[in-house]
Amino acid sequence: MILTGTTLAGAVSASAQQLALTSGTGLNLISPLQKLVLQIDQELMLVTDITKSPTVSVVRGWNGTAAAAHGKITPAIFGTPGDYGELMGAPATSYGADGAITIPFGNQFIVLAGSSALAMTLGDPPLNLNAMVTIFSTIAAAHTVDYTAGFYGDTTSSNLATFAAKVGASFTIQALNGKWGVIAAANVTFG
Repeated sequence: MILTGTTLAGAVSASAQQLALTSGTGLNLISPLQKLVLQIDQELMLVTDITKSPTVSVVRGWNGTAAAAHGKITPAIFGTPGDYGELMGAPATSYGADGAITIPFGNQFIVLAGSSALAMTLGDPPLNLNAMVTIFSTIAAAHTVDYTAGFYGDTTSSNLATFAAKVGASFTIQALNGKWGVIAAANVTFG
């Protein structure tokens, strides 16, 4: 089987055992004898029942990952355990509503996946954090990320990252000495 993507139809708590997906396409191709894994952000879940597809029953926090709350429209990827191989890479956290981006503890992908443009804020990283973070848009929307210290250290002329309304618009920042600095940007301007 090949990894298949959909999204959550609604927000779920860290303890929810049933998840509503926006699409169940591909779930019917799974043999009842195969294990099915669902990945949402950094959490892996073992799917235990697909008979009410696109709602699935799951065991949370599978394979040593932590169960977490997930927002509506968060990308949900499913496949067999073998489909994942070593493809997981850096952890990802998705946002589907305006708000503050949680400061990661290491390299991270932040996915802006709302149904319209999001207005996000970003605080200073801890002094001891030396990590790269990529903020990526999965929809064509003019998201903004406000970092009051300024991405280039000038608080009023580079504090707002504005995404072009293009899928894949993104920027990568580096945390060093308690500040964020821009490493690369694609279809994102700073002002």
